[in-house]
Amino acid sequence: MDNLASVGMVELNEEELMMVDGGFFSVTDLGWAAAGGAISGAITYGSIGGAPGAVAGAFTGAALGALDYLMTEAGKTVVESSF
Repeated sequence: MDNLASVGMVELNEEELMMVDGGFFSVTDLGWAAAGGAISGAITYGSIGGAPGAVAGAFTGAALGALDYLMTEAGKTVVESSF
């Protein structure tokens, strides 16, 4: 299995995918989820606490965005493998 997925000009192969509870997820998608969380956290907490709040919000948002993505993908794997 050379290519498992293709997105635009980027081809994902087995080395670029990681395992979660027996299923694959994309490292690229994980990065986008973390980036989205970081932006959201920086805007939200930056408006409350200024620059220090933006930095703290970016780190917290990135962690929560990545965690949300991982839990969602793990849940899909559990549901798909139960049939």
